[in-house]
Parts: sequence; structure tokens; C-alpha cells
Amino acid sequence: MNKIQYDYWKHTQVIIDVVHGRGGMFSPEGVEGKRFLSRSRAFTKDETEALDI
Repeated sequence: MNKIQYDYWKHTQVIIDVVHGRGGMFSPEGVEGKRFLSRSRAFTKDETEALDI
């Protein structure tokens, strides 16, 4: 991630998980029947302060 991307995303928690099911463009699904799932949310004020960013 470059600095411009970091400045944009630094207040966001991004989680990439593997779950059961069929995937889309970003999932290397195969015989396992699993896919990637990405989620994000903005940090709360308290979480942001704890990160000291």
C-alpha cells in the first residue's frame, strides 16, 4: 500500500476472510467450496486514538 492509499484507508479496519460458498472475481475457489469475503468499517474515535495515527 502506498502513502496515498494509506492516508485514505488509515481510519478503516479491513478484514479478509475465507468462508463457505461460491466466489466471484476475487475468489480462487476450487474443489474446496470456499471464497474470500472482504469487510470493512471505520474505526471508532476511541479505536483511532488507541492506534495513535
